[in-house]
Amino acid sequence: MRLKLSDVNNNRALSLLIWRARKVVNRIRHNWWFESTLGHKFKLNRIMKTLYQKLKPEYKQVLSDNTIKYPNACHNLITKLQSNVAWFQLEIEDVSTLVTFTDHSLYKLTANDIMFGDIFLQDE
Repeated sequence: MRLKLSDVNNNRALSLLIWRARKVVNRIRHNWWFESTLGHKFKLNRIMKTLYQKLKPEYKQVLSDNTIKYPNACHNLITKLQSNVAWFQLEIEDVSTLVTFTDHSLYKLTANDIMFGDIFLQDE
C-alpha cells in the first residue's frame, strides 16, 4: 500500500506515513531538512559541511566571545552559518555582520573575500 501526502486524512495513516519516512531517513543518512506538505519536518544527515563548520577557528572564537556582549546578533549569525552550506546563500547583512564582529575593515577586504568568503573559510 502506497501512501501519498495528499491522501493522508486520518491519524493512523499519518502515523504510518511518518513511521515509513523515518525508516527511509534512517536508511539514507543525509543531513538535510525537508518539510512535508502537512508541515512535518524530517531531518536527514548532511553530507556537505555547513558554513559554520568551514569557518576558521579564530572566527568561531571571536563569535563566541561576542555572544556575551551581543547575544541576539551573534546567535542569528551563527544560526545562518549553521543552516547554509554555500557562501552565496548568505545575505549581504550576514556578511556585513560577520565582517563587523571579526574586526575586519571593508576597505582592506578583496572582492573575493566578500563574494566567496575566502578570508573567513578554511581551505577544503
